[in-house]
Amino acid sequence: MIGAYIHRATLARGSVGSGDYGHRSTDWTTPAETVTVSCRYTTLTVAEWERLGFAGEVIYDVMLVVPHPEMPAALQAAGAETDWRVTAVTTADGASLVSAAVDINEVSPILGPGGRPVAWRILGRFVA
Repeated sequence: MIGAYIHRATLARGSVGSGDYGHRSTDWTTPAETVTVSCRYTTLTVAEWERLGFAGEVIYDVMLVVPHPEMPAALQAAGAETDWRVTAVTTADGASLVSAAVDINEVSPILGPGGRPVAWRILGRFVA
């Protein structure tokens, strides 16, 4: 199964900043955490594409399948996807597939035997 993860993705968690009127914001200039994981980069299904919704012109979508052992624990928590971005996806030989930061819209486990996560699905969309 590990051989199926032929790509590498860099994930970044934004640091907490302060926005207007003291509201919490996410600061992307200095990420709080950056990790590189093995993954499989693929396209979204029509149902996934419609579920994400958008306002503006969709430049591209990102769907990553990340093996459970490599998935950052902080990104597995409900609601954590709002603090993370996919900042790069490359092939095994280093060719860039995604070079702009993509907000993560959805994270969900892929369950195996016994209902335990064997991998994680990350969906993101870059909209202009």
